[in-house]
Amino acid sequence: MSPRRPPVTAFTFVEVLISTVILGFGLVVVLQSYMAAANAVKTSENLMAASRFVRDKSVDLEVAAYEKGGLLPGTEKGVFLSKGREFSWNAAVTGIDTPNYLSEDTVAAAVTIGWKERSIARSAAVVSYLPRGKIKEENVTQ
Repeated sequence: MSPRRPPVTAFTFVEVLISTVILGFGLVVVLQSYMAAANAVKTSENLMAASRFVRDKSVDLEVAAYEKGGLLPGTEKGVFLSKGREFSWNAAVTGIDTPNYLSEDTVAAAVTIGWKERSIARSAAVVSYLPRGKIKEENVTQ
């Protein structure tokens, strides 16, 4: 009489195939989540760089308005780089139709910044209401 062997336990080919497919789907989901998180970080960095610049430019306009006794209508434009990304900006001072609760000598100072992110144009803007500058008249003698 031959000794009895214990039954062999192993995975079948179908079980291995199904577990591989499930693992593959799980990896795809994890990689997509990682890519979405990386894109969100890049978007956040761009928005933070833009908001810092807009804040700095707005403060510059406010300081100029109070140091010079107001701002005259006009525009400024420029470009700056932050972490290899190019941002374009525009600062425009325009006269406004003033409501009753604002002084008549008020201008709107708008700072707009734009950039491209994954071939999509993005922008941010801030508008401040500041005192209007007085045009100094020169005394001309003839």
